[in-house]
Amino acid sequence: MNRWELANCRPHVQEFLESRGFVWLEQNKPCQVLHSRTSIGLRESKIDACYNSYTFRRLLKLLTTKRSEGPFSESFLAQKTGCSNGEKLREYLDILLLEGLVEQQGNSWAIHPEVAADNDGPTMEWYVAQKFAEKLHWSATPSVCLDGLPCNDYDVIAVRGSEMMCVECKCTEPDRIEPREVEAFHERHQFLAPKLSLLLVDSSKPIDSLAARVSKAFYNDRDNPPLKDTGGGRMFFIFPNVYVADTRTDNRSDGILTSLQDCLRHHYTNYRPVAAIG
Repeated sequence: MNRWELANCRPHVQEFLESRGFVWLEQNKPCQVLHSRTSIGLRESKIDACYNSYTFRRLLKLLTTKRSEGPFSESFLAQKTGCSNGEKLREYLDILLLEGLVEQQGNSWAIHPEVAADNDGPTMEWYVAQKFAEKLHWSATPSVCLDGLPCNDYDVIAVRGSEMMCVECKCTEPDRIEPREVEAFHERHQFLAPKLSLLLVDSSKPIDSLAARVSKAFYNDRDNPPLKDTGGGRMFFIFPNVYVADTRTDNRSDGILTSLQDCLRHHYTNYRPVAAIG
C-alpha cells in the first residue's frame, strides 16, 4: 500500500469511530508532512525508502526545527546526526535536494524556504499509519480530532475488525516529554478505550524513566505501579494494554515498524483479555 492508498483508510477509520458514538472533527488546517513537491502523484518519493533510517529522521528533524540557525555545513550535520558515513549523508542530502526539500548554499545546506513544516512530527505520524496499512494490515490514519475531550488530537488511530489501537508519536528526547503530555496520553486512552495504546518515542536515549512516569499517571501515582520491561529497555508494558517503546535506533532495520510489531506480538501472545485501565 502506498501513500495514495493510505488516504482511503481515513474514511474507514472515521466510520469505525462514528459507529461507536465518537464525533469526528475536521481540522482547520492540513498537517505539514515533509514530502516533496512531487507528492501530487507524479512519481514516488525516495523519502519513503529513507525514512526508516533513524539517521535520516534526525537529519530531517535538525533541518526543520533549527531552520533559523542554518545553513549548516556537512561536517556539522554529520556530527549532530551521528552519521559517520559521509557518503550516506551526502546521499540523503542529494535525495532531499532532488525532492525540493532542501537547498544548497555553497558547501552548506538549509531547508527550502517553501517548506512550511517546522518539525517532522506529522511525517512520523504519517509513516506510522503507512506501516500499519502496508505491513500490518490495519486501516490507519494520522491526525484524528474527536469531540468531547480537551486533548482531542490523536496522532495515529488504527482499526482492524472490531479492534482499535492508538499511537502517540514523540520526536523529542524522553526526559523532555512534559508531565502534561504524559497526562494527555493517559486521557486520550481513557476516552477512547482502545485495544492498545502505544507511546512511541523516536530517540536513542533510555526510555525507562519515561515509562515509569507513564505507569504512575495510569495508576494515580501509586507506589511501585505495574511496569514490565519486555524489550531489553526498548519496550515497556503497563498492564493491561499500554506500551512505551523507542524506535530501535540501530539503523539495521525499520525501527518504527519493529516497535509496532513487537507491541502487537507481545499483546496478542500474552494479554488477549483486555480492559481499559481505570
